[in-house]
Amino acid sequence: MPSISRRSWLLLIFLLALGIRLYRLGHLPLNDAEARLALQAWELAEGRAGKLDSQLLYIYPTAILFFLFGPFDALARFWPALSGSLLILLPWALRRRLGERVALLFALFLALDPGMVAFSRQANAWMPLLFALGMMAVSLEQGQYPRAALFAALAFLAGLPFWEGVLLGILILILLRFLRTTSWPFSLPAEGWQQGAPAFLATLLFGGTLFSFAPAGLGAVWNAPLELVRFWGEPQMSLGDRLLALTGYEALPLLLTLGFLLLRPLERRWYILLGVTFFLPLLAPAAPSSWVWFLTVLLFLASRALDDFLSHIALDGSLGVGLLVSFLLLSFISINLTGYLQDPSQPINAQSLLFYGRPFLPLRLLAIAGASLFLLTALILLAIEWGKKQAMDALGLSLLLLWGLFMLGNLVSVTGLRLQDRLELWPAPQAAPQLRLLEQTIQELSLWSSGHRQAQTVLLAGWQEPPPSLQWALRHHPLKHSQIVQLDGSEVLVITPPILPESLAVPYRGQDFIFLTRPARERQPIHLWQWLLFRRLPSEQETLILWVRNDLFDYKSLTR
Repeated sequence: MPSISRRSWLLLIFLLALGIRLYRLGHLPLNDAEARLALQAWELAEGRAGKLDSQLLYIYPTAILFFLFGPFDALARFWPALSGSLLILLPWALRRRLGERVALLFALFLALDPGMVAFSRQANAWMPLLFALGMMAVSLEQGQYPRAALFAALAFLAGLPFWEGVLLGILILILLRFLRTTSWPFSLPAEGWQQGAPAFLATLLFGGTLFSFAPAGLGAVWNAPLELVRFWGEPQMSLGDRLLALTGYEALPLLLTLGFLLLRPLERRWYILLGVTFFLPLLAPAAPSSWVWFLTVLLFLASRALDDFLSHIALDGSLGVGLLVSFLLLSFISINLTGYLQDPSQPINAQSLLFYGRPFLPLRLLAIAGASLFLLTALILLAIEWGKKQAMDALGLSLLLLWGLFMLGNLVSVTGLRLQDRLELWPAPQAAPQLRLLEQTIQELSLWSSGHRQAQTVLLAGWQEPPPSLQWALRHHPLKHSQIVQLDGSEVLVITPPILPESLAVPYRGQDFIFLTRPARERQPIHLWQWLLFRRLPSEQETLILWVRNDLFDYKSLTR
């Protein structure tokens, strides 16, 4: 009977995860890394595929979706979002090894964790790879070696993320061998290799070429190690931003895991897994998606920590009273601390305790000190009346609820449901606030001049290689490319970086648009707190200019 009830909870968690990952999936424009892969999938769907990236596990399923339904932003992210949702079910398949409650808590963390949600809403192969590796582990656990080989081949087709995982595995195995920790959760007997080899080769042959529709795919997969080298040489985020993002989005799992490791020392392999997967994104900062390896280990250990904590709690009336009092006081402290950190200079000038007519102490700090004293007194009285354990359990549950609410707030942030002026570091430290406005403007100009919203040709000039996100936004328009900015009147619509053209043979009108927004490099310490609490961070903007030939606005030419 308990297993049936927990299966119902698992289904509810899965549906919740699926809804969170699919809700407004196409709300934000694709960034350059996403658009580059989406463009390749769209070209393949139209039968004009050129050079393919190594992430075939993303490109092929997305190309099929584009072929059936058309190229939309939401469809470009659908396969990773679905993979991230299906990943929720895998811990339950390993419940005999993990334990039912740990498996259920692990699924809950995977469903609601801001980092996993953010990377599930990214158009790349990291989340499909994680699902393929999880299915391979489940198949090995169940002794289904052909099925395990099939998912191993699919994981290989992920390309760059797969080789990143191979590098992780090699480092982990070397450290395990060096520390003489040879235990490993799965083993493959000789008959497993014999049964799995045909399935692996067949999946690699047919899946790598999309059933012979894209023969160049297999060659692209083998280019992944070279991409990995280039991948490490193109940093997108500073070391401080990477640590800030991890701390801000993963505060609850980090606190649970840290407390668990301090109170319950584990086998050395877990420390190796945490260490290697933690340092990889710091050394290879080109894509925030590299954090998925560390997050998987972190969330599993957080699930074990939460299970261990809940197993030692006795639910009764005394715990409820202590939980209510401590949660209310901690909430009061958090609200006042948040208000103080929002603008630390204002309370000292406006709302302060006066000393000889001068501002002496901000009232918010005084309120925080008073509430902290009340909390300490309440916990002492609770410990005297019902025992020290009940007081500590009440405080622990209150902190757990408070940090859980903070995690849900981060979840709202990464789904793009906050205000548009907020800057998120995950899933990508860039935003394109006016890219949709640019696309809409060009469509209206095209409709105005030619009677069709996608008829006008757009010249992208001034870039050695036009930004993929811009190409994707204008994918329905005929596009031309020129490295020289020369407005000679041959094109009606021209988009350039914010530079002056070399020549202006005929009159043009220009309008700038904000193309990219990224974190500013020079910041003060208070900005860290303001980003953690309010997602406010000094930013730098990159613009582009849309040039429109003047005769487009000539009434006579429009009425001919």
